[in-house]
Amino acid sequence: MLIDKYKIDCLILTEVGAFDFALVNQLFVNFKYFYQKGENSWGGVLMLFKSSLIVTRVKCDTPNVCIVDVKLERTIRLLGIYAPKSKTWSWDTLSKYINDSCSLFGDFNIDLESKKDERAANDLVKWSEVRALVPVLPEASTSLRSERIIDYAFTRGTPLTLQTCVDNTTSDHKPIIGVLKGESKENALGSNTHWKVFNYFLSLPVEFWDNESKFSSTEDYYKNFIALLDSLKSRCTTHFPIRKYRAAIPKELRLKLSYTRALSFQHKRTGDVSLHMKIKEMRRNNRIELVSIRSRKLTSAINERFSSSDSSNSFWSKIRKNFKTTNSLEALIDNNNVIVKDIDAMLDLAATHYENLFAETQVYRPHPYVDSPEVHWDNYNEPIPPITMKELVKIVHKVKKKH
Repeated sequence: MLIDKYKIDCLILTEVGAFDFALVNQLFVNFKYFYQKGENSWGGVLMLFKSSLIVTRVKCDTPNVCIVDVKLERTIRLLGIYAPKSKTWSWDTLSKYINDSCSLFGDFNIDLESKKDERAANDLVKWSEVRALVPVLPEASTSLRSERIIDYAFTRGTPLTLQTCVDNTTSDHKPIIGVLKGESKENALGSNTHWKVFNYFLSLPVEFWDNESKFSSTEDYYKNFIALLDSLKSRCTTHFPIRKYRAAIPKELRLKLSYTRALSFQHKRTGDVSLHMKIKEMRRNNRIELVSIRSRKLTSAINERFSSSDSSNSFWSKIRKNFKTTNSLEALIDNNNVIVKDIDAMLDLAATHYENLFAETQVYRPHPYVDSPEVHWDNYNEPIPPITMKELVKIVHKVKKKH
């Protein structure tokens, strides 16, 4: 099954026909399901979600339209749609269900890039543009009977990617796999297990469990021991909130960006030159506004660093270890080989040295090993002082000890 192969959290089925509750309960054991009937015997939409997800159904009486809110870090609204050409409702019927974070999936029976469906495509695209919905299409065709792409999605405020599945299917439509970006609220909490404490307490009842293994059945012994491990781990684990930094873009700018993407898709389909100029101007304005927002946030963050707040205290405490509280330079030697330890005199000496250094037309920087100073003898006729065997042995001993 697709759910097992691709680890799917949500499955949207259209044209399910007669709904068999017993069959769904048997095939999808760990899933919640929501069903909306259609207008004929082969219509209907079924949406399935993993039991671990927190979902709430949105009341909607429109046939072939099922709406569910998925509660993650932020609530995402998903709409499953089957829209045959004979549908009795219009796209405006769904307008009241569109919010700032939603995605529409389904069989629209309209190819947005086909001239055959040009009139219906214009109506759908026009409605989606007004609602700031961005169309997301798979790259390959979705129908087994033609090269048309009639199964796709629209999204607003939520990143989404789609691809056509090439696995075998009993339907005349190819399955579509989508990746919707969203994190569960469970990820907002981190955990830390004190394994040293765990090991210590686990070592205490060793004798008890040795005796228990002799008088209990293997199944009971295993079950009780696993329960002990689970209970002990939970007692040795602490939970804490995970604070994540996110660059927050204002709602108004997000809507402008979505609307610009929608117009860009329309320009790609129609090739309108005036629309291209409008999109170019909108992108330039959006870019300027985005740069301004980032600049203001950076200024605010810098000002907060020097204020009295929890974030500034945390920031300075983390970088305090990089500060040097003492100066390792305790003295300088002047040109007369006199050791200077007075701070003011050291400052004057360093300033004079660098003034003279920068005044040089060419600065020679000797290598500490290769460019060692030469040895000059004042009197070449004076013999080199002899070295005793005892002194030579000391020198060799020091060299061996060093290497």
